[in-house]
Amino acid sequence: MLADQLTIVVVTYNSMGALPSFFQRVKDATAGEPCRILVCDNGSDDGVEDFVGRQSGEISFLGSRENAGYGAALNRGIIAASTPFVALMNPDVAIQPGGYRELVRFMKERPRAAGASGIVVHVRDYPATFVRDGLFPRGQVAVHFGYEDVLTRVSFYSGLQTKFAHRSWLVPWSTVPARDEISVSRLNGCFGVFRRDALFEVGLFDPRLFLYFEEDDLALRLRTSGYELYVTARTVVAHRSGTGSAATGSRTTDLILLNSQYIFFRKHYGRSYAWAAFFVIWAVITMGVAYRALVRGGRGSMLHLWTWHVRSLLCGGGMPAGTIPGGGKDGVNYNWSAPSVPGAT
Repeated sequence: MLADQLTIVVVTYNSMGALPSFFQRVKDATAGEPCRILVCDNGSDDGVEDFVGRQSGEISFLGSRENAGYGAALNRGIIAASTPFVALMNPDVAIQPGGYRELVRFMKERPRAAGASGIVVHVRDYPATFVRDGLFPRGQVAVHFGYEDVLTRVSFYSGLQTKFAHRSWLVPWSTVPARDEISVSRLNGCFGVFRRDALFEVGLFDPRLFLYFEEDDLALRLRTSGYELYVTARTVVAHRSGTGSAATGSRTTDLILLNSQYIFFRKHYGRSYAWAAFFVIWAVITMGVAYRALVRGGRGSMLHLWTWHVRSLLCGGGMPAGTIPGGGKDGVNYNWSAPSVPGAT
């Protein structure tokens, strides 16, 4: 039975706009097989606990009084699960019918697979049927073979990534033909089926990465430990980007992204690299603010990013107040320039 193999872990934060239809989509995707769902909430105030309590089936609510971040919420679900595999996901995702079972089967065939995902397709609305030719008509899919670095982040903040998304050296993904097995550097953060023992072996998600880059960090640690990550054409994952939480796309999430990217650089590339990236990206943002002020006659939407860099510099590479809602989780050091692991350089 699927319930003996897989637990579904979904993170919510004021996600009632997406959650009501989420349970039906899971039922469709499991093809009627019962499967335990753990709703890991981050201090929502939208009535999610009462709503979950009224649902039928094997659904548990794992709430928190504080917003501890996406990865920390996933950790609660991973610890609470008892199955060998866990599906870690956003509430704005839909999986092709039978997709969970296909991914579990795929993982069982590969003992060193730590995680696998179907082909992720970003959609404006969930498809009534998962017709692959309609979702990716050219048979090409975007996957990751590397990790974010200063060049990809500069291309992001300069807008070059939007204008020249087909240039592989400007973006952190590559476009390849869909096939049964694609070995990748990381999975899309919205969805993935993971081997639970492998997650415990590498230490679960880093709570310092409140939001963004948590999947990059986990993937790098898994692959360094000898595990593999895959994307497979056996199933399709439809993602309505930006609809999983009321906070998505806000200025707050913009600032969290800044802090997380520098934590990631500091942790994996070293202190000097992180500081160099800080000043290079700040310079690009400065040019963006100046362009909008001089050419367009307004300060534009990047001024809060520029101000954040000033404040972070003044506190020695720390996290400026207000970056994370409520200050984050007690006992977690979110300062991006601080060592994050024993022996960090």
